[in-house]
Amino acid sequence: MTLLALLVYLIEGMLFIAFLYWIPDLMFAMKLSPKVSGWLYTMIFFFEDFVFALVIILLVGAAYSGRKAITDSAPAPPPEEFA
Repeated sequence: MTLLALLVYLIEGMLFIAFLYWIPDLMFAMKLSPKVSGWLYTMIFFFEDFVFALVIILLVGAAYSGRKAITDSAPAPPPEEFA
């Protein structure tokens, strides 16, 4: 699960960098208005945050998976010898 989270984080990082590199050229070629380009950047950052949240959830899940539940919090009382 940890490897999956780190792989998703690596791919997301590369795609995010590529988007931020290519988007100004694409917006210039498409002659988008500043308002539309602002919305485009907002949407990219919005989806990037969801992918990062998925990475955090996977890492927390990996940290807590495979743990045994603690049933006894106190030691058992000694047996009664004199009754």
